Amino acid sequence: MNDTDTDTADRRRKRARGAGAGIALALIAAAAIVAVAGGGGQHRPSAGTRVTSSPPASPPTSRPTNPPAGAAPANTSCRTAPPSNSVPATPPRDLAWRNVGAVLVPTSATEGPTRYAGATWSCYAHSPTGAVLAAYGILATLTSPRWKEVAEREILPGPGRRAFIHAGEKQKYKPPKPGQVAQPVGFQVVSYTPRQATVSALASDGGGQYQVTQISVAWSGGDWKLVVTPDGRTGPNPQAVSSAAGFTLWGGGGNGR
Repeated sequence: MNDTDTDTADRRRKRARGAGAGIALALIAAAAIVAVAGGGGQHRPSAGTRVTSSPPASPPTSRPTNPPAGAAPANTSCRTAPPSNSVPATPPRDLAWRNVGAVLVPTSATEGPTRYAGATWSCYAHSPTGAVLAAYGILATLTSPRWKEVAEREILPGPGRRAFIHAGEKQKYKPPKPGQVAQPVGFQVVSYTPRQATVSALASDGGGQYQVTQISVAWSGGDWKLVVTPDGRTGPNPQAVSSAAGFTLWGGGGNGR
């Protein structure tokens, strides 16, 4: 093997390690932004996602209309709150917490998700609130045993998705366990356009220590999709912060007050 071949092999190994870290980071990120479901390990991952209460018997009646300027076409088969550019100052009024194995996820019957198909949750409002809920929901469902199905449908198509799936197929599935998942405190919309949003999710370990995970989603095919890096990473590593100042608190469902 000559020097060129050696350099090429080294680059391939580094890309594989990076993508593998992306899979682990997805689990870490989900653990950092969502709460343990109950206590004492009573909720265990199953063959698919499980919810604390049944999805709505019928979806909300309002349809997305009059998309914001510059927006991609809305998916008219998804019934959610109308499109909006308003950054939320409070959680949705109809906030409900549902679980994916040991993980609790914030959801809304109006802001999304409004469609539950196996492990995949979809149909989020075309708004900053919808983007926030999609960021939480997609990362959480990526921790389910059917993570590949979720990745194929809920990660933005491209080299990053392929790298994420390839790395995941080479690893043994290990879901987050009760007691290992931090509690959600609040969120912050870092940036928003009708086509892409970046969200910071604040979590607490219950002992006064906070950390922030940053997630990006893009509007594609009439719904929000998770954005990953070309090597399959879901985003930067969680960062420690000293307080919840500047974040919209979830309230009683998570650890926010």
